[in-house]
Amino acid sequence: MPAGSVGLILLALGACSTPPAKEGMPKDLASTQGPEPPKLNKKVMDSVRLKNGEVLRGEIKWVRHFRIQFDSDEFNTLELDWDKVVELRSSRYNTVVLEDFSTVYGTILVTKDEVVVGTDDGPRRSPRADMFSLVPGERSGPDYWSGHLALGLSGQSGNTDQVNLNAQAGLAWRSPFHSVQLSYLANYGTVDGDDTVNNQRARGFWQVDIDRHWFVLPLYLEVFRDRFQNIDVQVTPAAAVGYNIANTSTLQVAVAMGLGWRHTEFNTASPGEAESSSSANWMPIYRVKWDVTSDIDLALNLSSMHSFENSSDIITHLDSTLSIDLIGDLDLDVTFQWDRVGDPQRSSSGDLPDQNDFRYSVGLGVDF
Repeated sequence: MPAGSVGLILLALGACSTPPAKEGMPKDLASTQGPEPPKLNKKVMDSVRLKNGEVLRGEIKWVRHFRIQFDSDEFNTLELDWDKVVELRSSRYNTVVLEDFSTVYGTILVTKDEVVVGTDDGPRRSPRADMFSLVPGERSGPDYWSGHLALGLSGQSGNTDQVNLNAQAGLAWRSPFHSVQLSYLANYGTVDGDDTVNNQRARGFWQVDIDRHWFVLPLYLEVFRDRFQNIDVQVTPAAAVGYNIANTSTLQVAVAMGLGWRHTEFNTASPGEAESSSSANWMPIYRVKWDVTSDIDLALNLSSMHSFENSSDIITHLDSTLSIDLIGDLDLDVTFQWDRVGDPQRSSSGDLPDQNDFRYSVGLGVDF
């Protein structure tokens, strides 16, 4: 056999022994392989591993706006920057929202690069950057609810008998897309049996997140009454658009601008004065939450109502609470409140209420 023929045969045999090209292999095969999410086991605590190697065990409260709230078994409730977390594990059912606002339900593993959700149909993998938010639990349930109760009481007896009571209550429902927050604030005081303070304020709003920064308040409702401001009841429904100015583990600042309608019924009215008033208002709303230290938090809410018809008719409310962690979910709350009525209404006796009211209280609060 000619040498050339032998060479061609050997070359053909060599080609046949070479593994075939992987033309049919999916290009995203690597995306379907990787670490597996944990198995469903509600008795296993959630865990967070930080960049410094520290591992926290406890319970995930939520992940939202580049932050995570985690109830540590050792350090109570913490809020951390999301970029400090290199691994997150939960063997419970979670609701995960992706950047396109699609939702996935299942156990979860978050690594530096991806989010792996253990669904009933198998692992669902997405880039970590695509995760918008996370809420423990499925589509609803007690995991979506949280609240706070606080009570401050002071008294004096002897030459002067005085009692002052401050009560605060808050309830929040947070889902992956929406949140509803309700609050109630009451102040009551007497001196020698005569009332000196008597007011209540109830407020609630429904917030819808558009993206990581913008949100809307389709419904904002505030009900207020203050005997000594000559306000029997004041009802203000409104709607607003807001923006998160700052969103870090220690500082959150949000501002919103809304339009509302204010209706006020007065306790009494002097001759010739109306017993009620109504007006359209523009409303700036500000919210600040600052974690001063790991054990001290400051929350501040400021809102004002500016009448389109009367530039001096401005009603402003500020409430701020400094909370100091004591034991477990028990806090020491120091509260400051400011209420201002720019154009107060005279009573039937002709008395004109002061424009400003300032109140301070110290009490105990509990989170749940």
